[in-house]
Amino acid sequence: MSLDSNVQFDEKGVPLRHFTPFYTPMSSGINVFAQVISRDENAYVFPPFVMMGPLLKFLLQARLTVTIIAPQLSPIPYWWPILKGASSVSLLLGSKGEGGCPRIWRPAVRCRECHYPNDDCFMFCQRCGFRREVDIQPKKPFAIDIRKINKRVEELNAVREQKPYERQKTALEVELSGFLASLPFAKTLKSATAHDIIKFLVWKDKSGRSKVHTVTCSHMGQGQGSSCKCPCRLAAGTVDSLIGKLRAIFISAGMGGVWDDNLGTGNPASHRSVKAYLQAVKEEQARARVRPKKATPLFLDKLQQISQFIVSSMRKLDNSPIDLYLLGRDLCFSQSISLPEIALRILVGP
Repeated sequence: MSLDSNVQFDEKGVPLRHFTPFYTPMSSGINVFAQVISRDENAYVFPPFVMMGPLLKFLLQARLTVTIIAPQLSPIPYWWPILKGASSVSLLLGSKGEGGCPRIWRPAVRCRECHYPNDDCFMFCQRCGFRREVDIQPKKPFAIDIRKINKRVEELNAVREQKPYERQKTALEVELSGFLASLPFAKTLKSATAHDIIKFLVWKDKSGRSKVHTVTCSHMGQGQGSSCKCPCRLAAGTVDSLIGKLRAIFISAGMGGVWDDNLGTGNPASHRSVKAYLQAVKEEQARARVRPKKATPLFLDKLQQISQFIVSSMRKLDNSPIDLYLLGRDLCFSQSISLPEIALRILVGP
């Protein structure tokens, strides 16, 4: 519902998702009347002014909430009372000839039919809708194999999706989408708020394994082996990791930046209330004396046993050169940890 020349940009300078009457590189689709627009999305609408009447009819029939840019023309067009009657809030951006209305200057080209001055890159006249024929063919066409390009992109995406972090993030996104859809008032990722994220984190507590004792519990300071009825919660470190993945999920969905309470835009997982929830979880578990798990220490006698096993494996006669290389590498690593002085003497010399 906009053109590439007048589309708005987000905080990172990325054009907002928009539909155009013809194919353009930044378009999300062609012909807005053939698109399905979510009611949860407050779409930005800046159509050609000759399309205002049909577009208003389409938006009213679909019962969509949008932010629309419209001119106050004289004489008043037939669609102006319809627009005013359906508007909840209106704002005058600027008047003709008024200063202080920023706009990127572009050279003007007059329409061949009505002589209205449009931008030099216009494809449709803003007044009469005349379609301008522009030759966009390159001087020398390139040989492009789209199939190979798409295959390469799929290979790279497959490599990225095989990473453990990406698999965890995908599973968490599916779980979050199902949770939002199951709320009394169903929501999507685009309409989620910081309060919904906190509800999701509380709901995830059901899978926690850290026993959080109350102040009056006699097992205060003990781990999961205690027989009391105190609840099990997610560890504070796990909650912190979940919030980081949620932030990445919303960034991938095009909802980056700081959350704005007034506009309802940005990344809800980065809101201060989510950070306050994480701080409250840390303080609760600190009062309950929940001790974070630590890695099992590896003592020197274990490293020496590992080194002896590697040496015995290297003495086998059926080892290939690559096996000997790998065993030698592992032996040097284990020796450098268990006997750093000997390893340094080997590297530097006697």
